[in-house]
Amino acid sequence: MPGTGISLLHGIPAIGTKFNEAQDLGPESQKNEASGKYKGSVCFYFEAGP
Repeated sequence: MPGTGISLLHGIPAIGTKFNEAQDLGPESQKNEASGKYKGSVCFYFEAGP
């Protein structure tokens, strides 16, 4: 994962549980494999509080 203050991720890695490693918890918990190009957009809106 990037060592920055803010990261925007396409895949969040599984961390497992207290009793099981992530790779033992099924297909949804397997490592993310990146391939190809990823692109997207994000908008941040900032306004003064009440």
